[in-house]
Amino acid sequence: MNTQTEELAIKDLIHGMARAWNAGSGAAFAACCEEHADFVNIYGTHARGRQAIAEGHDHIFRTVYAGSTLHYSIVQMRFLNDDIAVVHLRAHLEIPQGPMAGEKNSVPSMVLRRTGAEWRVASFQNTLVGNPGTQN
Repeated sequence: MNTQTEELAIKDLIHGMARAWNAGSGAAFAACCEEHADFVNIYGTHARGRQAIAEGHDHIFRTVYAGSTLHYSIVQMRFLNDDIAVVHLRAHLEIPQGPMAGEKNSVPSMVLRRTGAEWRVASFQNTLVGNPGTQN
């Protein structure tokens, strides 16, 4: 395994997820995930499968996160073997309007799996950063 090449491929995947979010495309966001991926959002809602992930994101892109802008930065990337990686991110979300308006920060944790030359999200869990009892 060429670690540098794999790290670049994973960075491309993560940047693609952010681009899909910023374009408001649930289908493009979910395309970064495996067919049977798990996705747990900041509120503990668990979506199972690419279709459910796409539909859930399309819903929030039309409602509470309409027009929002997401930025990911990689905190840590660790290869468990040649085809499995664990990645921790920092996420910064800017929401221009509505009930969630403002800025939110979270720490997503992802398990990625490589099939052939492609990396995909097998599991994604997102944790909101803030003080207990606040909505940061």
